[in-house]
Amino acid sequence: MGQVETGVLKTHTIVHFTPSNITAEIESIEINYETIKEAIPGDYVTLHVKSIHTRELRPGLIGSDPTNDPTQKS
Repeated sequence: MGQVETGVLKTHTIVHFTPSNITAEIESIEINYETIKEAIPGDYVTLHVKSIHTRELRPGLIGSDPTNDPTQKS
């Protein structure tokens, strides 16, 4: 669970998570157990990520577009 800070998050989007260095496709997005097609800044969302076990995604990870100025580990 996390908050969308900027941009629009859509299903079937490829997202890169930093600092874990995981890249995966968003299968679905939920707000309060309701599936939605996209999330906007300020939305608190739960992501279902393709081919990634939930234990691999932990609090503090930052998701970004890997093709458009992705976040970097400092």
